[in-house]
Amino acid sequence: MGSMDKAVITGFICRLCSKMNRFVIHIYGEEGERMKLAEKINAYLPITVKVNDPLPKTACLHCIERLEAHHELMEKIMIARKRLGIEPDNNASQAPTSSPESSQPLGVTSTDSSPPLPTSTQQTQLNSPPC
Repeated sequence: MGSMDKAVITGFICRLCSKMNRFVIHIYGEEGERMKLAEKINAYLPITVKVNDPLPKTACLHCIERLEAHHELMEKIMIARKRLGIEPDNNASQAPTSSPESSQPLGVTSTDSSPPLPTSTQQTQLNSPPC
């Protein structure tokens, strides 16, 4: 298939898993910008992607699917925290949002003084729909 140097130049190496792939999306290309890939990578992963860094600017479809699944989970967590009246975790990374209602990033865990969850007897009195 060619040398590794050529693969880096032509963009066939995934920035996230470093595997060679035939099908990739350019992180800063039109589709990558539309999907906010750079923002999601920088928010959720322990790496930083910049336009001018010397590393590959492509991501494979498998890694993108996993990144999108994580993003969806984080959005659901943010919505749940908002419904429960839990304050935003200011220590959480700045996550990109895809809707105006989820403008503040929230973390999975919190050290703030959140209101206690209802006990089992109180839960039976609630008439909220399941997730």
